[in-house]
Amino acid sequence: MSLTSAVKRKIYIGICVLTFMTPATTVFAMQDTRSGNNQNIKPSNNNQSSNSTNPSNGVGKNTNGLDQSQQTQHLDSIHSRGSQEITRRITYLNNLLTQINNANHITVADKSALISIINNEISGLTALKATLASESSLSNAKADVQTMINEYRVFALIIPQVRMVIYADNQQTNQAKLTTLAGKLQLRLNDAKKAGTDITALQADLVDMNAKIAAAQVLSSYVETNVIKVTPVQYDANHSILVQYHQDLQTAHADNAAAYNDAKTIIAGLPPTTTSTTKQ
Repeated sequence: MSLTSAVKRKIYIGICVLTFMTPATTVFAMQDTRSGNNQNIKPSNNNQSSNSTNPSNGVGKNTNGLDQSQQTQHLDSIHSRGSQEITRRITYLNNLLTQINNANHITVADKSALISIINNEISGLTALKATLASESSLSNAKADVQTMINEYRVFALIIPQVRMVIYADNQQTNQAKLTTLAGKLQLRLNDAKKAGTDITALQADLVDMNAKIAAAQVLSSYVETNVIKVTPVQYDANHSILVQYHQDLQTAHADNAAAYNDAKTIIAGLPPTTTSTTKQ
C-alpha cells in the first residue's frame, strides 16, 4: 500500500522527535576503564543550529523536530549535566593537587610541571562552565560539552599521567636505595673472598642485581621524562599513547623486584661474620 506525502511527513517528524529527544542520562553516559569514571560524553551528532526552522516540519519546530518547549527542556538538561560533569572533573583535579603535594619522592621539577598542568586545566574548565551556562542554543551547548572532553581529557589522560609520574619517581627512589645496597654487598663479597669463601655464585647474583637496577632506571627515567609531555591533542590522535608507558613502569617494577631478590640471595649466602655489616 503506498503512503501519501502527508502520512510520510508525519512519520518523518515522529522519527526526528524520537531521535533528538534522547534523555540527558544517555547523552552523558560515562565510562573510564582506568579510573572507573567515564568521560566519553557524546552529544548528538547533528550539529545543525537549534534556532533554524524548517517549514515542512511545522510552525515552531526546528530542523531537529523539536518544538520550543522541547528545545528548552533539552538545553536545560545539557546545562545541568554539563555543569555537573565539569564540577566533577575540577574536584578530581583538586584531589590530584593534594596527591602531588603529599608525594614524598616526587622531584621538584615534576611537582612544578604537574601543578602547572592541573591549574591550567582547572582554569580552563571553570571558564568553560561559565560559557556553557550562558549558551542559548543546543548546538553551542553540545559543542561546549565536546570541548570538555576533547580539550581536557581529565579521566583518560591527566589522572593516569600524574599517577605515572609519581610512580616513576617512587621507582627511581627505590632504585637509588638498591644501588647503595649493591655497593655495600660488593664490599662484603670482597671481604668474604679474602677470607677464603667461594663467592662465584654470589658475585653472579650481584652482577644480575646491578643489571636489573640499571634496566629499571632507564625505563623509570624515560617514563618520568616523557609521559608528562603528552597533550590532549596527542591523546586524541592516539588513544593508546599511554599504554607503552604503563608497560614500561610494570617492567621496571619487575626489574626492581628481581634486584631485591638477588640482594636477599646474596645476604643469605654470605658467611655469618659478614652478613651483619650489610644491615642498614
